[in-house]
Amino acid sequence: MVSSDLHIVVIEPSVIIREGILHLLSKSGHFTRVSSIGSPENLVSIHHPELVIINPQLVQNQLKQFQLLQKDLHETRWIALVSTLFEPGLLSHFDAVLSVHDTEQTLHDTLENLRLNREETREEEVLSERETDVLRLLVSGLSNKEIADKLNISTHTVISHRKNISQKTGIKSLSGLTIYAVVQNIISLKQAQ
Repeated sequence: MVSSDLHIVVIEPSVIIREGILHLLSKSGHFTRVSSIGSPENLVSIHHPELVIINPQLVQNQLKQFQLLQKDLHETRWIALVSTLFEPGLLSHFDAVLSVHDTEQTLHDTLENLRLNREETREEEVLSERETDVLRLLVSGLSNKEIADKLNISTHTVISHRKNISQKTGIKSLSGLTIYAVVQNIISLKQAQ
């Protein structure tokens, strides 16, 4: 079952759906903190929730602001709670997708999987800001020299950053690094194509 160390926030404008999710979460007795708010703007008043269950309709026309919020709350996992069809591109910005038609068990399994992924992510080494810059340019197709010129660093430094990236991620191939960059939201899926 899902660990009680999670602070979960539900952001859903429909009172019926929001209260239903809250009821399912609270009746399980596995959570220390479960709260709800009506809009993403109010999320800044809540101290670093581990999981946010949100209706994607609330962010579909404010994707840039949503991405900034995700960046600010980089350890938070985001679950899209869908009740209608959404463009796959929008749903790709979430760590998981739940439907209002899913079972209670599916809800709990999804939360447990995200909790486990969150713990694994904490254990992974995080790329430095400069390594992230190098990775972004590398997967966009630039050579070591072009990356060095663009970042005003030596080619030797670029090679050192590439070694560090490979060591930290455990990935050596360019295609693997591209997939990693997309999954980690370093680049968008469009940039990878």
